[in-house]
Amino acid sequence: MIVDHMNVIWLGGDVFLMRLIGRGAFPLFCYAVAAATLRAKTPEGVGPYVLKLLVLAALVQPFYQFAFDKEMANVIFTLAAGGAVAALPAKIKPPYMYLLYAGACVSMLLPLSLEYGLAGILLPSAILRVLSGQKIFYPAILLLLVFINAGGALDILQEGIGPAGWNAYLLASLAAIFLPLIVLQVAKDLAQTKRFLSKYALHIFYPTHLVLLKLVSM
Repeated sequence: MIVDHMNVIWLGGDVFLMRLIGRGAFPLFCYAVAAATLRAKTPEGVGPYVLKLLVLAALVQPFYQFAFDKEMANVIFTLAAGGAVAALPAKIKPPYMYLLYAGACVSMLLPLSLEYGLAGILLPSAILRVLSGQKIFYPAILLLLVFINAGGALDILQEGIGPAGWNAYLLASLAAIFLPLIVLQVAKDLAQTKRFLSKYALHIFYPTHLVLLKLVSM
């Protein structure tokens, strides 16, 4: 995430390798949301978690706009919505969920007003289904990961992106799929330890690092 934000804020997003590294961050956040939803066990139990994310998202928004100079809801709003959707009853049959996933992927071709759009909102629900033992949702995770970086693609397609553009999109999609898997595998092999940082350290870190990166760039 830090590498990605350094690329965007300092270098205008021009360093493609840094962008590829950044593609691994959002799926890991979605995994964390899915894991938190799984621990909550009931839709009602997810409510306080989603509320905390919404409060954090609202507090972060001014810092986000300062850092990126754009009118878009920050990624924590996406994660909060993702937690709420993931808490939908597990009784919803896979075909209906796949229709939702397909619609979310199509929507990613349009300009976004929310980071990672509908595909990002629905990704935690697909991960949660897999964590709950429903392996039929593995393809849904892959489908959503392919599209989460496709915001506004319809306009780009109309302009013609050429082979280099398609290759860049393919590499970004592969990075979004495989980098999180590598991180999760490494984490799985680590010995369990006590919490390294205080509970709210990362909540403070997110807006703080954005502001610091922006100030350095200025």
